[in-house]
Amino acid sequence: MEQSEIAQLRAVWELVEPDKVNHGVEILIRLFDRFPETKAKFKRLNTSSAEAMRQSARVRAHAGRVLVSLGSVIASLEDAEMVDETIFLLGDSHNRRGVTPDDFQKFTLVMLDYLSETLGDAYPEEAAAAYKKLMDIFNTKMGQHLNKLSDADLQAIRSVWTLVEPDKVQHGVEVLIRLFDRFPETKAKFKRLNTSSAEAMRQSARVRAHAGRVLVSLGSVIASLEDAEMVDETIFLLGDSHNRRGVTPGDFQKFTVVFLDYLTETLGDSLTPNAAAAYRKLMDSFNNKIGEHLDS
Repeated sequence: MEQSEIAQLRAVWELVEPDKVNHGVEILIRLFDRFPETKAKFKRLNTSSAEAMRQSARVRAHAGRVLVSLGSVIASLEDAEMVDETIFLLGDSHNRRGVTPDDFQKFTLVMLDYLSETLGDAYPEEAAAAYKKLMDIFNTKMGQHLNKLSDADLQAIRSVWTLVEPDKVQHGVEVLIRLFDRFPETKAKFKRLNTSSAEAMRQSARVRAHAGRVLVSLGSVIASLEDAEMVDETIFLLGDSHNRRGVTPGDFQKFTVVFLDYLTETLGDSLTPNAAAAYRKLMDSFNNKIGEHLDS
């Protein structure tokens, strides 16, 4: 980050830090209200009401710990090793509760809205932009420490892929059809493709080539999950080609939603709950890595 951005971050943090525990509690209250599904990850916390959370020592301790970690990152932005270790320790503690990168993205949305609402004019546009950039970096690094794939996950992912791989081009086309139907705004990123109708897409050689390339890349990642360098290069190449079309990390998140729903719909009982969870982990990791090669 640039020094001017770091200065903005620290100026705002001076306003937050003296009452960081209460601020943290209020952010958690808003997180659980806006995204109630996240409560399930924190079974030790009393989330029965906002007032119960404000009075709970456990909630206050947890909220304080998260904001202390964020403050440590802000204080150490010139020291990459310190930042990495702080985020690793926070990620390690949350990993044991099954917290996902998506959960931290939800926390980010709530926190940024909270800062804007609470600080008002003391939170200018430049500071808001700096905090958004910081949290993008924070979440990318956090994603490297969450949802690590176990041997059982790898086995489940590869078992399912043997069902998909023989007809990967056709599966890829069907996923694109659903993507453009559910998120029509994504069509604008693929002007060379004939997206006028589902049938036109099924008949288009260009669509089939594109769909096949995406699923071939995903298959290459799955085949190489023990080889970090191979995975990184495969995702870099895919990200580089999509970056030239203005595809964003958000677009790949939309693809993920559609892809996972498609697997559930198409594979039925062959996609066990454990396999579905493993694919969710895989795609979270995939999206974190590809986000490093796409313009936000």
